[in-house]
Amino acid sequence: MSLRPAGVFRTDQDQLTMMRAYLREGLTGMAVFEFFVRRLPPTRNFLIAAGLEQCLDFLENLSLGPAEMERLAASGQFDAADLADLATIHFDGDVDAMPEGTAVFPGEPILRVAAPLPVAQVVETQLVNLLHFQTLIASKAARMVLAARGRRLADLGCRRAHGTEAALLAARAAYVAGFSDTATTEAGIAFGIPLSGAMTHSFIQAHASEEAAFLSFARSRPENLVLLIDTYDTERAAHIVAGVAPTLAAEGIAVQGVRIDSGDLGMHASRVRTILDRAGQTGVSIFASGGLDENAIAALIGAGAPIDAFGVGSSLATSADAPALDCAYKLQEYDGVPRRKLSEDKATWPGRKQVFRTLDPAGVMADDVLTLADDAAAGEPLLQAVMRAGRRLAPPESLSAIRARTAEQLRRLPPALRGLQPAPPYPVRPSWRLHLLTEQVDQGLRWVPGAVPEPQASAQSPSSARWEHFPHGADIGVRGIGPTFESALEQAALALAAIVANPDLVRPDQEIRISCPGGDDDDILYQWLNGLIYEMAARRLVLGRFSVSRQNGGMIGRAWGEPFDSARHQPRAEPKGATYTALSARRRDGGEWVAQCVVDV
Repeated sequence: MSLRPAGVFRTDQDQLTMMRAYLREGLTGMAVFEFFVRRLPPTRNFLIAAGLEQCLDFLENLSLGPAEMERLAASGQFDAADLADLATIHFDGDVDAMPEGTAVFPGEPILRVAAPLPVAQVVETQLVNLLHFQTLIASKAARMVLAARGRRLADLGCRRAHGTEAALLAARAAYVAGFSDTATTEAGIAFGIPLSGAMTHSFIQAHASEEAAFLSFARSRPENLVLLIDTYDTERAAHIVAGVAPTLAAEGIAVQGVRIDSGDLGMHASRVRTILDRAGQTGVSIFASGGLDENAIAALIGAGAPIDAFGVGSSLATSADAPALDCAYKLQEYDGVPRRKLSEDKATWPGRKQVFRTLDPAGVMADDVLTLADDAAAGEPLLQAVMRAGRRLAPPESLSAIRARTAEQLRRLPPALRGLQPAPPYPVRPSWRLHLLTEQVDQGLRWVPGAVPEPQASAQSPSSARWEHFPHGADIGVRGIGPTFESALEQAALALAAIVANPDLVRPDQEIRISCPGGDDDDILYQWLNGLIYEMAARRLVLGRFSVSRQNGGMIGRAWGEPFDSARHQPRAEPKGATYTALSARRRDGGEWVAQCVVDV
């Protein structure tokens, strides 16, 4: 059983307003939107994608019924033509997405929608709501799963969640991340999540004694019996449990566990464990709850507290330390043309994208490459086709399968990312094709599918720019020629790179920056080439693209390359340093610039 899909009205008013404007203007071409997270909260090293199932339900059932049409007509915001268009609304587009349970990082599209612009726009709010919330909670829950080190975790967040629907989806997201069960009854009914529940303090208080309360509750609910023992005196109640356990055992009822919900949980757990063990109740587990989060769980386990299971409520259902993600659903292509947002701190990569993930020999995640959807790269493509022409390509995935995927993803995380403390960011590298497309879009060039060129020596500078080698004994001279000083330095860098490998074979996936603070033109050339040689050696990179700009009497240089691969790059020689021999950066009489020197190899 699944949730009833949300209606069209669960949206922002601006979505309907834009939809009306698109329809009136005839802007109904194919639009591509992608949902992604811009940056991680300070306390997160990764995210776990969740919520896709509810998104597909929503899209597959998108429509406006008679009651909703009446409400729209009564609002007075839409004329007869608008209402006629809205009456036919449905989703017949395509969806590609990362499977639920996939570890995801900033800038990576979790979901991509391709549909006529009015429809792709109007579904934005609900898709963002579903993906944001469950990804947020699943990521929080995953931290708790890692902190618990295999101990059972129960979701107790229903009463503290921001609404009962949030509680329901939080229970699902937590289960996806590895929680064992939930106290939210509807989650058990809707999703098949195992249910658990004990008693509250009011049940104890309503009886004349704790012993009477324990016996009454046990006889009314004998299966999976857990007794709450911190209403009055935790250790005294543990003695009472030890006393009634034989009586209940004679009736065929086993006390499975006791729950401690207040006070110093570690201290109480140690004392209760001793009391129960001395009474021969070694099989009774200890369940702790009460204001817990992943840090508290890790601290209790680190201190050796004999706690077998944890219940988490508020901090889980609200993701209290990071209650929102900086996420977005942005237009990346319209009518076959890539689009790009350039807002400060919110710029996007254009076009339909794919993410390829590589693993190291031990099966640990090594890096991700963000590239265009029609590109090919090493590793596993993470986005998969899940809907075409408005219909799913496969039945809904079981939660058990998603849980297994999440567990596998957590195992594959680099060790530093599995910890609770902030770690160095996981590498997500934009590909050279994505860089080139971005440059084209920024230059206002119309893009034709499949027409992104391979990087060439002349592709980054005017057609008159070129590079060459010249002989100098056992060493190699490099020369760059161009209409400007900057282009000549870029071409000299290409000549340097070509000493190592053919620049055309290099995929510029990694960027480096080199600052040359000042001096005359010869000094800047010398600093630039030696800076490149140092970076190539230190980082084990081969380089294939370059950009130079003047700044404050010096220059700032950028270079793009990839890790050295002897099999693919077919190495030629290793440059040791640029020399002062034949060093010159000069402009020929009123013509082109020439930048050259001899490189020791």
